[in-house]
Amino acid sequence: MQKPSAPSPRLRRTLWAGLLVLMLGLALFWWLRVDLRTSLARSDGAWVRTETYSSIREPEITTAELVLEDPAYRALVDLFAAQSYRKVLLPQNSSHDLTGGANVTFLTLDFTAGGVRTFSLTLTSDGTLQADGVALDTWPGQPDGQALFEQAMAILQS
Repeated sequence: MQKPSAPSPRLRRTLWAGLLVLMLGLALFWWLRVDLRTSLARSDGAWVRTETYSSIREPEITTAELVLEDPAYRALVDLFAAQSYRKVLLPQNSSHDLTGGANVTFLTLDFTAGGVRTFSLTLTSDGTLQADGVALDTWPGQPDGQALFEQAMAILQS
């Protein structure tokens, strides 16, 4: 019986390089991926703030506090925990900046644990999404930022 020959050094280097590229790709994916489930699971309430800007009148600002027992709080947690997000790596002044402007509404949810803010999620009516100041986007095949904004506003208004 003939002993199998060892792979050539060139093949070994190619395999190691391929493995390294795969590992770097996975590391980049995990670094870009944002999972809000853990933060949402630890929270027990949220401070809600909506700011509506119009070109013809003063901003309209409303605030509310949601607690664990509120059905709206549970529905918001379920909505945001069901999505997978990715960081958007864009320069300043990109379309993912929360610049505001005329006829835009900001929805800011400051999630809390024991009355202390754990993280902040901001959505705008034009579809921009940020968590603790980091621009986010949903993965393809999931609702976009504008759809999430509309669903969250519908939950809060019910």
